[in-house]
Amino acid sequence: MLHSCFVAQEPVRLLYDKGGMQRAEGIIQHIDPPGPESSIKLTNGQRIAINDIVAVNGVFSDEYTEC
Repeated sequence: MLHSCFVAQEPVRLLYDKGGMQRAEGIIQHIDPPGPESSIKLTNGQRIAINDIVAVNGVFSDEYTEC
């Protein structure tokens, strides 16, 4: 989903876990190649580790469980 939003330059609303749930919004400017330290960069300059992302545009990751 991240890649399709990046290619279409569609805004994303992200929920990510960085020692607690946080939100971010924007357009993805860059996606790092796959790897353990991969991240995305939004047009506002914010970098978010892909492994920390819990939901994109309201769609939660299959790996995420709150309990």
